Amino acid sequence: MTPRICWILLLLAFCCALAVLVANTTVRYFSYRVTTSITVAEESPMEFPAVTICNNNRYRKSVITQYPDIAQHIRSKYRGLVPVNFTVTEEFRRRAAAVDYEELLKNASHPFSEMILYCSFAWKAIPCETLTTTVVTSWGHCFTVNSADVIRARGGPLPVKTAGTNYALFLALNLNQADYYFGNDGDISAGIQVH
Repeated sequence: MTPRICWILLLLAFCCALAVLVANTTVRYFSYRVTTSITVAEESPMEFPAVTICNNNRYRKSVITQYPDIAQHIRSKYRGLVPVNFTVTEEFRRRAAAVDYEELLKNASHPFSEMILYCSFAWKAIPCETLTTTVVTSWGHCFTVNSADVIRARGGPLPVKTAGTNYALFLALNLNQADYYFGNDGDISAGIQVH
């Protein structure tokens, strides 16, 4: 026998062995029981969750600077800054006691009309006012899209037909960096909570 014939016989033997091993493995694989099954069920329409947006800047500079002592005190309190030559005097305490901080926060926070510029849901423009409620919190004005009040007024929640960006909420926000009280030092942001 020539070496060429030996190599051909050896190659054929290994190909047959490979075919037997693949056949045995395939039969054994398909003999296992199915322990999982996947079904696709559409639960349409689903309810869109509530989304709350808060500007992380509590006070507009254009409003809070009308109260210089209060502004300086707030700046030091919330940022841990020690203002130069700032001491709490009786005069300051008297003026601070006369300020209605809840009213100040309500007036100095970023208003809805300036913060939320555009709303759409499932690529359809919707008047933002019909989707949101305003809540005054310790962070200023926060706006909740699809809140319980909005659901009651609409007669039901926003329906979601399917997942994906085509059926999503889209908001154009203006955080109004120029009117941030603590300056333009890079901490311009909004808090967003889905609930």
